[in-house]
Amino acid sequence: MRLPTVHAFWSYSRTTELQGTDALHAAMEASLEEAIAPMPLRIFRDSAANGLASGEDWRRGIVQAVARSTLLFWVQSPRWLHRPVCRLEFEAFRDRVRRAAAVLKPHDPQAAFEDLWSALVVPIRWLDVDEDQWRDVPDPARRALARDWQRMNVVPSLMLPEFRRRHQSAGSVYALACVDAAAAIRARVAAVFEAHQTSWRGWCDVLATDARAFEDAWLDEFSRRASEGGESSGQDAPAFGDLSLATRQAELARRYAGGKTRLERPELGLTLVLLPRDDDRMSAFWCASAPVANRHARTWARRFGTLFSAEPGAAGALTWSREAIEALRPALRDEGLDIPSVGEAAGLVKTLAVDRGAVHRLGLQSVPRGFWTVAADGALVTQSGAADRGELLLVAAAAQEAPRG
Repeated sequence: MRLPTVHAFWSYSRTTELQGTDALHAAMEASLEEAIAPMPLRIFRDSAANGLASGEDWRRGIVQAVARSTLLFWVQSPRWLHRPVCRLEFEAFRDRVRRAAAVLKPHDPQAAFEDLWSALVVPIRWLDVDEDQWRDVPDPARRALARDWQRMNVVPSLMLPEFRRRHQSAGSVYALACVDAAAAIRARVAAVFEAHQTSWRGWCDVLATDARAFEDAWLDEFSRRASEGGESSGQDAPAFGDLSLATRQAELARRYAGGKTRLERPELGLTLVLLPRDDDRMSAFWCASAPVANRHARTWARRFGTLFSAEPGAAGALTWSREAIEALRPALRDEGLDIPSVGEAAGLVKTLAVDRGAVHRLGLQSVPRGFWTVAADGALVTQSGAADRGELLLVAAAAQEAPRG
């Protein structure tokens, strides 16, 4: 029988990558996989090569990763505390364990949750946090995090400030720390699983029972908080610099789409995002969150056959000639989609001029620069001014109902 892959989630502030947590992540994945062999292990980290792909919906990627994760590695640092999306990941994993505990022990779910929560969260003290660094963390998050911070036992070798001081001469401090920690993590998890009459495989089965329901609930939660200007992905961005954009998006979502700011078109590999028009406060349009990606070339070729004509681009998006776009447009219109007008493109470019955190909060995945647009006279031009080739960024009209999908 095929062994299940054990998944884990790496919750961290990207600032710490510059300080070496990428090496720590690699060392932990290698050491823990050796400890739990022969089961394969994957520790999801959004910026890793096998994390979030270019153009991927970051909210969906994170929620799906949490949904399948047995462990959460909590890389503790001052930056982590002050990054809202990190706190949201932690909250989502707490709910993941709580739901699974209710399936595993329906007659006493709270006791099961307490045991499992203590074992399945692996704190890594990357940097010490001073008392004054807690003060700006908003309540009630501060109280809940402080409780877990104080009561969860950190494996001694993962108290990294002290471990670094004691092993300054070691060739690879993190490899040494993770080899020591992996055995302790395995033993702790195995003990709690045995106490609750399950196993690594059994726990993976439990997680699978409500994975879809968990994903739906938390994708809505991530989107709701993002539309309120409360979360971002990617770099440690400042608070949303243009709150009116998020507010307008939320208002327009209630008017046009039953409160939704996103529309999935999985058959095309697209996520459409509701965006406000630059020239009219109470009108909106749906826009693809990114240009059509290289990885969707086969999907598009199967769907559009001979109409499909594009080449892989260096930035991860397909590039299209003018002739290819003209041939494809009728089929796109049958899908309820089209090329943006110059006016829509101008509004989009203005929207994308805000900080990167704000771009992600709106639900956009990348910042397209050379996409095709339709001029007032109907001619195809690229937003960047390039004459021959451009990326394909699609839009749809936002009426009182969202476009079909």
